[in-house]
Amino acid sequence: MNGVLNFSVLDGWWYEGYREGAGWALSDKRIYDDQNFQDELDAATIYSILENEIIPSFYNKNEYGVSTEWIRYIKNSISEIAPTYTTKRMMDDYMERFYLKMDSKLKQLVADDCMKVHDITNWKRRVKSSWNEVEVVKVEMPDIYARELGIGETYQINMVIDLKALEGIDLSVQAIFADINDDGSARMLNLEQFVLEKTEGSKLYYSLNHKLNIPGVYNFGIRMFPVYKDLSVETDMCCVRWI
Repeated sequence: MNGVLNFSVLDGWWYEGYREGAGWALSDKRIYDDQNFQDELDAATIYSILENEIIPSFYNKNEYGVSTEWIRYIKNSISEIAPTYTTKRMMDDYMERFYLKMDSKLKQLVADDCMKVHDITNWKRRVKSSWNEVEVVKVEMPDIYARELGIGETYQINMVIDLKALEGIDLSVQAIFADINDDGSARMLNLEQFVLEKTEGSKLYYSLNHKLNIPGVYNFGIRMFPVYKDLSVETDMCCVRWI
């Protein structure tokens, strides 16, 4: 931060702090499943960057004995990285992104003898008592096993959901596209929101026109959950249904 240059993998603070020309970075991407192969690749990459970039920048000096390239990196680090990572910037972020919003939210909740708190509590009780009765009446989607779908084609899904006793509540329906790792964990690639086309009584009609733009093989799932305008986080409720 004071001109000492960084050479590290792109994780932690360096993932956010790295600037080209102000330090050096190693990719955090894994190429090989075999750890020994990955270690060999990482070591070769480190030595290559040291040999071809870092060491020449430090030792190549002009007629005055100054390493101009190294000095340029130092100046870039001080001017482009250091101002972003100060205590003041950290406190400004906490104030603007969290504390001021929390204070504003608290004032709304306690206003009028905590009226919003009572409204939220009653809404949660109603949803929890009848969430299991919500029915997915119909799901229409192309048969992905009958034909291969290519990049640029549109994949359309239509759904009908019956809220029954929860008629009138707002619902969020989403398609989650993910890449499944060998250890079973998932990495989300994309999220798309279904569009509410119409409402007939307690029945909601949703559609999604997804244009294929992710190459390769990946998994996707559809989830729905209730939403309420006064919740701080839309997934605050534990009521989530995977379809």
